[in-house]
Amino acid sequence: MDRVPVEVWLETFSILNKRTLFSVHRVSRPLHRIARLLLFKHFTFYPYAALGSHVILPGDIHLPGETEVKRIVRRLRFWTSDEVAPLVKECTVAPRLILYEELKLGRYVHCQNYDVILHTFLELLPRFTNLGKLSSTSIKFRQHFLDALGSLPNLRKIELQKCSLDESVMVRTQLKAVRLLVANTNDLVGVQKWLSIIGLQVRTQLSVQPPYAVPALDFMDGDIPVFPNVMTLEIRIHTLTQDVIALQRFPAVRTLRRRMGFPYNMRPNP
Repeated sequence: MDRVPVEVWLETFSILNKRTLFSVHRVSRPLHRIARLLLFKHFTFYPYAALGSHVILPGDIHLPGETEVKRIVRRLRFWTSDEVAPLVKECTVAPRLILYEELKLGRYVHCQNYDVILHTFLELLPRFTNLGKLSSTSIKFRQHFLDALGSLPNLRKIELQKCSLDESVMVRTQLKAVRLLVANTNDLVGVQKWLSIIGLQVRTQLSVQPPYAVPALDFMDGDIPVFPNVMTLEIRIHTLTQDVIALQRFPAVRTLRRRMGFPYNMRPNP
């Protein structure tokens, strides 16, 4: 087994489902060490539950009962332990979508302070020292969340779906992510602030996908003169006049993708 590179084993194990991977995990110590790199690569965290899947309002947010909250916190502490936390490369944070019938069974209760579990997560988030990608859906980012992201030295990709940004947040540390995706949000100010949170000199991939009726370039603050290093750009273009002129702010772009369209290869600048 020692003659086979770890990368080959990882590629082989990557096609296995999680149950089979757990079985491999128990076979021998060498396989245990390799399989755990995949078992703990991605961490999914549900800070609360919510009704619906389109627009989530504060009244739709619920917490599970006390016993379940304790179980969630125990799971979180396991994933952020010294043995597991360094293995986590990707993290997804989103509400657990529930049905109204589950509320009638008393499994979840409406709570004003629905960030109680999220606070514990943010306190432990800096332990994911090798985290490279954060994906989030229907989460409101407040100051403590941004501060926690700023403590992650290897965070390079941020993907946000239907998320919002609290108006009072301050940009204390510029993130060094090379890819930013912001999709399905009407939060114009929030998108502009995200563009300022991630350093212009670092970002090489940018995707802004607003609701259908809103051109993506409307979300980009005109005070930012140029995006010097963006090489891959994904946006929604509505007009061929103002939008194309605005694309001059992306001099390094090599690939342009329209939402619901095909990629366009850009010739290098002379």
